[in-house]
Amino acid sequence: MNFKNALIVVLALAVGVLAYWAGYRHGERDDQKRALRFRLTESVLLYQAAERGDLAKLKGSIGVIVLGRTTAFQELFGDVAPSDNFASRWAEAQHISKQVASNMVVITGPQ
Repeated sequence: MNFKNALIVVLALAVGVLAYWAGYRHGERDDQKRALRFRLTESVLLYQAAERGDLAKLKGSIGVIVLGRTTAFQELFGDVAPSDNFASRWAEAQHISKQVASNMVVITGPQ
């Protein structure tokens, strides 16, 4: 393989890597945008419920958020060590999650 062919192969690989990286970054940014839009919408709805004084809706919505985030944290990182400074908040989150989950209705599809 001569120098010219090697250079073409190296440049083609570099272009491929750059294209992959650019596509990955675009997709990552799109995911971040969707997540932020969701959280912003969620926050606006919670704020509006608080303005109306609808504490039941506010408590229910925040409870579902805590349940989702507690479940996600548990799946990603497992339990929190008792010596961790986050342990008391983690225990509170688990308690709220159990309360919320116990009040939910499970819907199953045809079996």
